[in-house]
Amino acid sequence: WATCSASRPNGQRAYFWVVLRANTRYTLTLAGGLSASAPFTAPTDLDLHVLSPLPTTDYVASSDQGGQVAEAIVFTPTVSGQYFVLVYGYYAPGPAAPYRLEVVGPP
Repeated sequence: WATCSASRPNGQRAYFWVVLRANTRYTLTLAGGLSASAPFTAPTDLDLHVLSPLPTTDYVASSDQGGQVAEAIVFTPTVSGQYFVLVYGYYAPGPAAPYRLEVVGPP
């Protein structure tokens, strides 16, 4: 597993890469606080996406719920490789919106 805490202003993107194994279940969460399910501070709305390995980088999984709820994706890749995780500041009107990103897989 991995955890990252950072901030993202409105309309900005942050990319992280993770190495995922084929046929292995992963849970990715994006939250606004110390726990994986904490909501974002109103009115912040961040979205979470997984992009396929190079060279295509197609969207393969997304969570873009409206409002301040935490985002979550359960994803089982069919191909091993370096995937990109995108945190998108859909609506974050302040200077920066703090968030916590977790990727959890088997030990």
